[in-house]
Amino acid sequence: MLERVATVTPGDAMVHAGIAEIHRNAGRFTKALGAYDAAVEAGHDRPAVIHAFRGSMFATMGQPEQAAAAFRQSLALDDSRAATWFDLGVAAQRMGDRDAALGAYDHAIEADPDHGQAYRMRSNLVTFTADDPGIAAMEAALARLERAASEGDAGNDAARQVMHIGFGLAKAYDELSAEVGTVDRAFATLKQANDGKRATLEYDVANDEEFARRTKKYFGHDNFVRLHGAGVPSDKPVFVIGMPRSGTTLVEQILASHSAIHGAGEIPHLMRIALAPRKDVQGHRARNVTSYRGSSYLSMPGTGPEDVPFPEYVQDLASEGLAFRAQAYLNALDHIAPDALRVVDKTPINFMFAGFIRLAFPKARIINCVRDPMDTCFSCYKKHFSVGPNFAYDLDDLGRYYNLYADLMDHWRSVMPDAILDLVYEDLVGDLEANARRLIDFVGLDWEEACLQFHETNRIIDTASNMQVRQPLNDRSVGAWKKYEAHLGPLAKALTQT
Repeated sequence: MLERVATVTPGDAMVHAGIAEIHRNAGRFTKALGAYDAAVEAGHDRPAVIHAFRGSMFATMGQPEQAAAAFRQSLALDDSRAATWFDLGVAAQRMGDRDAALGAYDHAIEADPDHGQAYRMRSNLVTFTADDPGIAAMEAALARLERAASEGDAGNDAARQVMHIGFGLAKAYDELSAEVGTVDRAFATLKQANDGKRATLEYDVANDEEFARRTKKYFGHDNFVRLHGAGVPSDKPVFVIGMPRSGTTLVEQILASHSAIHGAGEIPHLMRIALAPRKDVQGHRARNVTSYRGSSYLSMPGTGPEDVPFPEYVQDLASEGLAFRAQAYLNALDHIAPDALRVVDKTPINFMFAGFIRLAFPKARIINCVRDPMDTCFSCYKKHFSVGPNFAYDLDDLGRYYNLYADLMDHWRSVMPDAILDLVYEDLVGDLEANARRLIDFVGLDWEEACLQFHETNRIIDTASNMQVRQPLNDRSVGAWKKYEAHLGPLAKALTQT
């Protein structure tokens, strides 16, 4: 209806803006961008806001350079918008531009001294010393926000900003701990931040444990024999799986430094395709849609009571249905990187679907990143994740989730031996070249020296490790949990309860 109005009144900026919002909410980002451009051309009375919206569209589509350009257009018109400065910082960080990101976060804090997210993101880019003014600024902001939250002045937003600042301040205290003995204070601040985040989530690790049990049941030896050879024999996909913070981003960066390999990052395609109910695939009722970053993937309708969900549908899955799912995923990879010999899907949670991967792509390589359980879990606990994992904000949840991961990996090794390469993080940092060569050999390519200079590879990285992998390898994070041992009893206990 609005689009018909726009043809009648092409000069009405508000109509174009309304059309843009409709497309944006429906995930039609390219059309939304076109409508936003039309709104600007028609003389919208808030062009800074429209350019900021354009920037957020580009960011969602995985185009940080265009996003940064749009955010700068917005700020050239109105430099008082803290949210836009923050978004510019995120775009710069995704591109590896540390100085630009720091400058943008500083501007965001100048515009809004209580911008907790800006403090948190800024803290990830600096190494703190005792005289760093950023610590006092975070402490002052935290006090203001805690007071506002207790008085009900700012509602949930104040509590949310308290949580964000808490993660940033905990990092600062952690880096001062050897200097001024602030380990206890660092952990108390970190726990408060995690408790604040956990309180906003509706999550029960028992549901994931049950899902893993069901997966083991239906991906047993019999189904591997029955469906052997039914998938698509492509060697283009490379899956890097494991727990978050186990070295998956580092492994992908090493691989993506090879001229024949494209690193796609964490993409949702495999999980969506695996989880699509059987009737929507075997009846070919599912459709290809354009969504996540403009890529094509199989849509996943909501599972109804008459549907057969994953993993149960595997019991009666026909070869045709498996091949259809596999081809849908390959179509997505071809859209992302049509000329690459290998495409790395670095989605850690795909360890849940390793059996499906093996059936769908018998030639695909699967690399499991393994790291010390305490280091892995505590590294998760120290990070705020923009999207998931919901188990990361409670020590008991973390221990239980790690256990289900380890148990499921043991199952995969038993039912599909030699299909998975276990890459140990501590071994990798101890001997980069030997393990990098092992990776490249495993994916079936010739060695290239660029893989040793992974930190010089210029590519977009969206994960929490996006700045770490742009630096030469070091072993500073090995055993990092040990100075917090006195506080990690719940985690250690959970890890022992298998």
